[in-house]
Amino acid sequence: MMYPLHHRAARNRPVLTPLLLTLVLLFTVGMAFAAAIGDQVELHATHQAGVPLHREPRSTNDFQRIPDGTRAHVIDVAKGGQWLKLSLPDGRTGWVTSRDVSSPTTSAPSPGTSPAAPRPQRTEDGTVTHVADGDTITVITANHTKLRISMVGIDAPETPKGATFPGQPYGKEAEAYLTQLVEGKRVTVEMYGVDRYKRLLATIFLDGKDINLAMIEAGLAEVYRGPESGNPYKQQYQAAEETARSTKKHMWVQGDTYESPRAYRKRVGIS
Repeated sequence: MMYPLHHRAARNRPVLTPLLLTLVLLFTVGMAFAAAIGDQVELHATHQAGVPLHREPRSTNDFQRIPDGTRAHVIDVAKGGQWLKLSLPDGRTGWVTSRDVSSPTTSAPSPGTSPAAPRPQRTEDGTVTHVADGDTITVITANHTKLRISMVGIDAPETPKGATFPGQPYGKEAEAYLTQLVEGKRVTVEMYGVDRYKRLLATIFLDGKDINLAMIEAGLAEVYRGPESGNPYKQQYQAAEETARSTKKHMWVQGDTYESPRAYRKRVGIS
């Protein structure tokens, strides 16, 4: 039996609609960028005012707008990669959807990392409860886990250790400066492994600011000179050390009499 044309179209519509919906959903999901912690991403706005930056990984009316084209680093991932927590160049942090970002073009790589740079094994937020010296801190997480941390990629002057080891010039200054920066404050900890003293090797971020880098910039730590420690920001740290050294900030004022922490430990017999 022959049906009028409009009847045949009506019969086909329920079959075509789910198929089209599936294709649309697959296309939409494919547009989301699969980013991981440590990646650099570029924001792409669908609104002329910019990309919404949320305080939590969910859509709310409480957000700020970030300009299109802004580059940032991923410091956390939530909801199966649908939400990314970013550290922005101006120090702010916040959450965006993965559909709002893409991988940056290869013509302008991150200043501190390379495509082969290691990614953090884990990221935790917590409060700094103790500063032991210029590169060692203790952080307590929300679930009351104590993290003893050696700040990866940097080496601060040694502090006194009893009468036998009087410490190095600027060791106490480095400890005091780090205390001023982070003690009692909430930080993000990027973990890259464990050292032989069972301390976590980590980069510390405070409101998006790299505190390991801040110690080098202040002239109160050098780039770690021992075996490769997995520092993903080594190039950035080396550039900061060169600047601090050339401007003779803090410990670099010593000039030719400067002794690196690693050389000091070897000389006095600290393992």
